[in-house]
Amino acid sequence: MSSPDITREHAISAFKALRNICKPAPLRGDAVERLAVERDDVEPDFQPTRRLINELRIFGDENPKLVLFGSVGSGKSTELARLDRSLGHQYLIVGLDPVNSGYHRHGLDAMTTEGLILLSGLAIAHAADQVWGIKLKTELKRLESAARQLIPHGRGVTLDIGQLTRGLFLFGTTFLDPTGLGSAAAVGKGAVDLLSKTAGAVSARINLADLIGPAPGKVAAQELVDAVNGIIDAVNTRGHRAPLLLIDETDKISDPELSFHLLTRQGLIKALKCPAVIAGPNSLQGHRAHQLDGHGFSTGNQLYHVRVWQTEAPDVPDEEGVAKMEDVLRKRVAAACEQVGLPAVELMDADSRRALAIMSGGVIVDLLGLVTEAARAAVLDRESPCYIGMSHAREAIAVRRREREVFQTADHIDALREIRKRQELTGGQIGLDLLARNHVLMYSNDHPWYFPHSLLLSLLDHTSVS
Repeated sequence: MSSPDITREHAISAFKALRNICKPAPLRGDAVERLAVERDDVEPDFQPTRRLINELRIFGDENPKLVLFGSVGSGKSTELARLDRSLGHQYLIVGLDPVNSGYHRHGLDAMTTEGLILLSGLAIAHAADQVWGIKLKTELKRLESAARQLIPHGRGVTLDIGQLTRGLFLFGTTFLDPTGLGSAAAVGKGAVDLLSKTAGAVSARINLADLIGPAPGKVAAQELVDAVNGIIDAVNTRGHRAPLLLIDETDKISDPELSFHLLTRQGLIKALKCPAVIAGPNSLQGHRAHQLDGHGFSTGNQLYHVRVWQTEAPDVPDEEGVAKMEDVLRKRVAAACEQVGLPAVELMDADSRRALAIMSGGVIVDLLGLVTEAARAAVLDRESPCYIGMSHAREAIAVRRREREVFQTADHIDALREIRKRQELTGGQIGLDLLARNHVLMYSNDHPWYFPHSLLLSLLDHTSVS
């Protein structure tokens, strides 16, 4: 319960700050240490960041391509940020967000391997320029020449490498914060002006997928890879650290076949002469992961959700996992209070904090959504004291529960019941779709197991069996 010395006006200011702090955005810089959930619920050797660091230290000179699997909202971006902070002294960290560097989120399925490679080369060159002032004019001209071959004939457009570089959305304390103070920033945001019409001075913001298509032949694609490798060679020669690519957001591609071909097409990404860690969707697990292994990718890095249910008694909360999610809420509340100049006070009672932790299913992004909704309810409740109580938590849970339940068909409900019973991903394509949408969650003890999202358990209990 909040301190009696905190007025309602002060509490409302803190609630508003809490809603801002709980927006579903990746943690960067020192926020990783202050706000992230600790991944100590698995054996140390299986903690994702530790595994990735070990692989890079052992095989880094072989330029490995490592895939970090996990569903949307499981914390992959946070783990990439942890890699950044752990390895910044060893590598030139080049964190690339291709969605905001030229690919619209709604058109992400149109991302091409060539477009991703082009962005990677530009990002590495830009990072070297930012950190060491290295100008790679000759190498960039070669890259531009190779990229122009990928513009479909008849478009009447030209590729402006300078504009594309200015539109990059990059993360990584290594080059965006050379002082090492831990703050991260973006260089350019959103879509970029890529086209200049040959007939006039009109520029248009477009999706990079509309400009860079698949290479018309293997030679053109190889020329693009060779140009990017020329940039990497120059950085290795003239810089102080080799580049390490961290590629985020590719897990947002909805079709697993497209994700698979994006990574494996003609061995282009594997041929890049630098190590890379790529955020990948859970849909590429299973037999597709084995196929990725065959294409030279390392796929043993899986990010699971925090367990909030016991494996042996799946309707009984796992107290360790619940406590971990509650700690996330405490950290966010403390940060919100600090932001508005309040002492670290309780703005949420223990029962509501526990309820939100359990109903999140152990999904960080869902926990943040629940507390945001509860904070909104508390602000609108003029009869409320200065904290989030159970009535606000119940309102938030009801809102988020309805948002999930409305999409469940009879077939979905049958599949969810079977998954709940067996703790395995059954149901064929329906099961995969439920997993992709976080209606089914993946946990782990000493082995992976599956369970419906906490917000759907009431639906399964109160609908008739078909």
